[in-house]
Amino acid sequence: MPRASPGRCEETINLFARQLHASAQENERSIQKLDAARRELEEELSTIEQQRLAIRDLSTPIIELRERTSSCCPSSG
Repeated sequence: MPRASPGRCEETINLFARQLHASAQENERSIQKLDAARRELEEELSTIEQQRLAIRDLSTPIIELRERTSSCCPSSG
């Protein structure tokens, strides 16, 4: 089997290094996009939880018993 010339080996190693660097950069961009998407989802989940609590609070009736006194009574049915 013929031996590869030193110049050819260097070219192959340089090509591999460039491809590895490009792959690392692409992976970093993908990680940044995933992090941004995760933060966006966390914000949306927080908003949904706040809305859920607000709806729950609005669903509980408040009945005034006396002046300046209120009572919350959960209703069923």
